[in-house]
Amino acid sequence: MMSTKYRIPFEGQVMSVSGSVSPDLLEVVDAHNHLWIEALKDVSPNSPTLTEYEQILAELREYRQAGGKTIVDCQPGDVVEMG
Repeated sequence: MMSTKYRIPFEGQVMSVSGSVSPDLLEVVDAHNHLWIEALKDVSPNSPTLTEYEQILAELREYRQAGGKTIVDCQPGDVVEMG
């Protein structure tokens, strides 16, 4: 048995934007997605962006209607600059 001194916080839980969640509540998961990407300074103007709000919202609604419940946004920290 692992010592509590070295226990991982939230072990057996998934950390979400609204706090820790039990994995069985996640249901259908899109495990790799990017919801919003703005161009950054000093980056090639050909870099991909995702900024069409209405289109993104429509796709998220379709995902939800198809049974999707959870999205893992794999965007590294400090990459997205929300205006």
